[in-house]
Parts: sequence; C-alpha cells; structure tokens
Amino acid sequence: MLRHAAEEGQRIALFIDGCHECPATEKEAFTRALMGMARMYPIVLNISGQAASDLPNLDGPPTYSVFPPDIETKRRIAEAGAGRPLGDGAIAELEAVHSGLDAEVFGETASQLPQHAGYFARFDAYCRTRLGGGASAIGPLDILVAVARSMTERLSMFISLPEFHRLAATASRNAEDAVRSIYASGIIDARRDRLSFRHELFHRFFMAESLARIATTGAAVQIAMAQPFFQELRIFLVGAVAERLDIGEIVGNIRDRRLLFECYLGACGPAPRRFAAALREEMIKAIEDEAKGLEFCLSETDSPMYCARGYEVMNKPLLRVRTSIDFRDGAELGV
Repeated sequence: MLRHAAEEGQRIALFIDGCHECPATEKEAFTRALMGMARMYPIVLNISGQAASDLPNLDGPPTYSVFPPDIETKRRIAEAGAGRPLGDGAIAELEAVHSGLDAEVFGETASQLPQHAGYFARFDAYCRTRLGGGASAIGPLDILVAVARSMTERLSMFISLPEFHRLAATASRNAEDAVRSIYASGIIDARRDRLSFRHELFHRFFMAESLARIATTGAAVQIAMAQPFFQELRIFLVGAVAERLDIGEIVGNIRDRRLLFECYLGACGPAPRRFAAALREEMIKAIEDEAKGLEFCLSETDSPMYCARGYEVMNKPLLRVRTSIDFRDGAELGV
C-alpha cells in the first residue's frame, strides 16, 4: 500500500496506536523502523499511546500530551449521564474513574448499583440497558461476547459484516432482533463493510465476560491474568468472576500492586474490595507486631537511658527520640 501511494504520488496519514505496549527491549528497533518508514514513503506519521513520549529518537516530530479528565470534568460527565446531581459519596468514588467513558457509564448506572459496584458491574448494567434490558439483552450480549472473542483471537480491532452476521446466527436464536438491538445501542461503530466497538473499554468488558465463561476455576483465572495479552482487562476479569468463584483464591494470589490497589478502591467490585481491605489490615498489623518486637539503643554503651522498645514508638506515632551523644562524627541522630 505504501509503495503504491509513493508510485501514485499520494500521501497517506498513518496512525499507530498503542505504542506503550511495545516491550522495552524492542523500543529502539521499533522507533528506528518507524522513522525509516517515514523517510522512505510519503506518509504523515502519527504515533499515540499511554507512553508515546517514552519512545527514543523522537526529538524531531512535535509531541502532544492529552491528560486524563480531572475530577470536576468527570463529575460533569457523570451528572450529564445521570441526569441529576450526584451525592458526595458518588463524587468521591469518581476518583477511581479513569476516562470520560468511565464517567458516562458511572453516571448512567449510579441509581441502579450500590457504591463500589466496580467496573464490570457498571459496564454490565450499562450495556444491558442499551441492549434492551432484561431477557431481551441476553441474545445481543452473547453475540457481542462472541465478537470480542473473535477479534481477540485474530488480533484485530474490526470484524467484517459477513463474519458479524455469521457469529450472530450462531450465538443467538433470534439473531435478527438481536442484531437490530446491537446497531441501536451505540456500543459498536459501523464503517462501510466492517464493525468495531465504540471504545476499547467495551472490547475489554465483553472479552472479560468471555474469559469468565471459560475460566471456571481460580487457577484458570490466574493463568489468564498472568498472560501479557490480557493485562489491560484484568480489572474487568476480577469483577467478572467475583460472584462466580472464591474471590479469596483470586485476590489472595494477586502480586501486582496496581491491581491490588484497584481492588482496594472498589474498581473490581465490593467482594474484592473487602478482601483487599482485609489484606491491608493484616499487613499493617504484621508490620506493627514486628515493630513491637524490636529493641534499639542510641548509645555505644547500651545505656538504658537511651534505649527504647518498638511498642513505645508504635504507641506514640509522633514520638521523636533524639540524642547528641558523640559517636564517630558527633552528628545528632533522629529516630
């Protein structure tokens, strides 16, 4: 395609998204290939991602940074979706919302779900409402789960219309009505002869539902979350299995600090949030117990006058013990 454009004297705008997913060991070669392609062919190169500025050797092209919405912007988006002002508790929960679409989904489902319902539950309620609600949403949901799985298996962000209708006929008994609901939902975009999800978060939600239907044990979920290919949908996946499997087996084996923190904030739902909060309390207690067993002295002669035990400090968090005993350098020590 690029060679043909060069032969015809046509310029092409080439958009490369998701460059933050490039492994650190490959970034140098990846960047050299991009810049070489830009010099060789008549293209306008646009590189985007969550960490585009991390790519080396991009000093020449201008760089633009788009920051996530602040809390006030998210509040306005959420309240527009809700059609009413939000309470203080709901506004505080918006701290865990990362994008404009998240805020829209949060606002539209605020009256349906309890606090800290989690990403998966909110997207589930949002999509079911958009697809007709109740039992009428089951067929369209099944079709979109099949679409997300097919796109993931083919490493594609699009699906052809013939493939879409084939999947619809296979996944739903009443495919015609289900397809009509999907087109009217606003969840997908139709472009000529192919379809895509309106936002990548919808793809993650439906793919997480697909994995949750297949991964019927905690071990299977752990295997899925460990795969780099599924890193971006782990929050959705934990929420999807929270009510189906032993959540202690899932959250208890999470070693990623960011994912644990998202669970603690409530992004994965109430059950993972409670378990993560309990883990936090256990960790704090273990640290306190260890500190209570410590003894230390600030004197070379181990004089009791300058000694303290751990619990004396733990019981007085603001206690500051100081001594000006002349050690080797005569410096004053603070504990």
